[in-house]
Amino acid sequence: MASTRRSTRVPFLPGNSFTDPSKKRFHKSQALQFTMGGAVRVVDDSKPKIGGEPTTASIASARARAGTSAALYPTSGAGNGEALPAWVAFDRQVLAFDGYFMEGVTEARHEAYRVRPVKVFFYLADDTLQIVEPKVGNSGLPQGTLVRRHKVPLGEPADGRFYTVGDLNVGMDIVVYAKTFRLTGADGFTRDFLGKLGIEVPVDEGVPADPYMSHRRAVTDGAHSVVGGSASLGTSIDGAVKVRSNLRQFLENDRKVLRFFCIWDDTPSMYGDERLMVLNYYLATDKVEVREQIPQNSGRDPVPQFMKASRLPKIPLGLPPVGSARAEHDPALYYTPADFHIGEVINVYGRPMKIYDMDSFTRSWYSENFGLSAADMAPLPPPNSGRTGVVLEREIPPPTGYGSEADSLACMHSLMPRPPRRDMAKMRANEGKALRFAAQFVDPSRVDRDRRFVVSFHLANDTVSVFEPPVRNSGRLGGKFIERDEAKKPDGSPYTPADFFVGAVVSVRSFRFLLIDADEFALSYMEERPAEFPHSSLPHVIDNVISQLVAGEVPPDSVIAAFSSSAAGRNSVEPAVFQACLAELGIKLGGQELLTLMRSFDPNGEARIQYGLFLDAIGIGQAQG
Repeated sequence: MASTRRSTRVPFLPGNSFTDPSKKRFHKSQALQFTMGGAVRVVDDSKPKIGGEPTTASIASARARAGTSAALYPTSGAGNGEALPAWVAFDRQVLAFDGYFMEGVTEARHEAYRVRPVKVFFYLADDTLQIVEPKVGNSGLPQGTLVRRHKVPLGEPADGRFYTVGDLNVGMDIVVYAKTFRLTGADGFTRDFLGKLGIEVPVDEGVPADPYMSHRRAVTDGAHSVVGGSASLGTSIDGAVKVRSNLRQFLENDRKVLRFFCIWDDTPSMYGDERLMVLNYYLATDKVEVREQIPQNSGRDPVPQFMKASRLPKIPLGLPPVGSARAEHDPALYYTPADFHIGEVINVYGRPMKIYDMDSFTRSWYSENFGLSAADMAPLPPPNSGRTGVVLEREIPPPTGYGSEADSLACMHSLMPRPPRRDMAKMRANEGKALRFAAQFVDPSRVDRDRRFVVSFHLANDTVSVFEPPVRNSGRLGGKFIERDEAKKPDGSPYTPADFFVGAVVSVRSFRFLLIDADEFALSYMEERPAEFPHSSLPHVIDNVISQLVAGEVPPDSVIAAFSSSAAGRNSVEPAVFQACLAELGIKLGGQELLTLMRSFDPNGEARIQYGLFLDAIGIGQAQG
C-alpha cells in the first residue's frame, strides 16, 4: 500500500491564524489601463498580491529593470525604511537640456540648411520626454512643442526600451522618430542630479550659426550703419544706374501728407461731367495718390481710388524699349511739392486737374518751407458755386388699382413689393377712439329727406365709416351704409380729423353728408385740442363774434337789449333763443361754433345759456349793470 503524505501545516481554523503586523497595505493591484482610448483589463503576474507580497514574476521583473532609470535614482523613503514611488519622490523634477537639430532646405539662395534650437525636458516622475522649440518672431516656421510629453522609444535596435537618464547627457546625439537632436547644454539642477548619480556632465557646447540668420543680421547691421552715418548708400541693380537712398527723407517726413482739392472737367467727352478729386502727396516717398469724391446717388461705382500711390510724371512716357536704361529717378521728370499751388493744372496721365483748395496742414507746410502768405494760398470759388441746379420733384404716379393707395405707394419706393408702413404708436394711442357725428344728405331728394346717418372718423388709422340707424316702417333695413375705409376729399387729399366738425360737408364714395351734431366724446376731444380744431376754440369764436359786431357797428346797448328782452327777467335763455338773439344782431356762426359757445356758457349743463357770461366774454358786461 502506498503511504499517504500528511501535511505539516497548521489547519486554517479560528484560533490558529495570526495577523502579520508588518503588512499595512491590503488593496488590490491595478488591473486596468488605457489603451487606444479605452480601459482594458490587463492580467499581469508581475504585479504584487494583496498586502504587497511580491510574486515570482514581479521578482523576475525587478531583476530585469536593473538597466532602467528607476534603478539609478537615489533611494527615497518616508523615514520608516519604506521606499516612496517615483511619481512621489521626483514630482515636479525635470532635467532640462539645450540642443538643436539641422533641417535641410532645398532651392534656397542664402541657405542650404537651417539650424533650429530646441529645449529637451526629461520628467523624472515617469521617464517622459518633451521637446520644445522656442518661438522666434517673423520666422515663418511652426514653432512650439515639437514632441509632446510621452515615453520616447530608443532608436533601432531598441528592444522595447525607452529613453532614461543614462541616455541623456551634454554632447550626445539622440534620435527621436528619425530626427537627430544634439544636446549642447544643461541647467544647474540637471548637472547636480546627474553628478549624484555618478555621471560626468561635459562643458556646454555652442550652437552652430544659422546661415540665413547670419545673412539677415548682416543686412540689419548694414542698415543701422546707414542710419547712424551721413554717407548715402548706393546700390547697383543689374548694372543699372545707382539710386540714392531716401531713408533720411522717409524718417523725417513719415506720416506727412499734402492734401489738395482738385476738379477734373470732363465735360468735353461724351457723358462727361465735372468730377471732384482729392490729390494726396506723400512727402516720405514723393508719391502721389488721387481719390475721387463720389457724391451720393451719382450712379457711379463706389471705387474712390482713382490712382494708386506712385510717382506722377509731368509728361506721361511710354514703356522704354527692351534693354534700354532710362533715368526715371531724375526729379525733373516727376511732380514735386514746388509744382503744386492753388490754380495750377496738374496733368494726371492726360487728365487735367485744377487745384482750387488745400487743407490746413498743407497751408502751414508751404508757409514754413516756401514762405507763402495767406493771400498766395487763397482758395478759388468751389465748383458749381455759380450754377443754379434744377431740383426735380418726384412725381407720384396714380394708383395702379391693385390693393389700396398705400400699397401702390409702397411699391413705388422699391422694386420688390413691400407692405405699407403703419404708424404703430398712433394706432396704440388711439385704438378704439372715433369721432361720431350725426349727418344727413346734402340737397336730398324727397325720398331721402328724412334719412339720418352716423359718420365715424376713426383716429387710429384715419378711416371713415358710415352707419344708418334702422327706422321702423321706413322700408329700409338700415345698418352699415359705407364700409370703413380711407376717404379722399374732392381734391384727392386724405381727410384729417380737423375736417370733421358740426356744419362741415364731407364726401364719402360720392355721397355728400352734412354733419349736424356730434356726440359728447367728439365735442370734448375737439375742445381739448383747440389748436387742431379752431371751430371748438372759445377764444377763436369770441374773436369772430367781436369782429362781426365791430364790422356791423352794433352798439353795446343793442346787444344787451336783445338778450334782456328775450330773458324775461332771468339771467339765462334757452339755446334756441340764444341763436335767435345772435341772428338778430347779425352774427353768423357755424354749427360747431354755436355748440362751442352754448357749451361754454352753460356751466350747469341745464340747457340754459347764461348770457351774462357771454356779454362779459365779449367785453360789454359792465354796461348791463
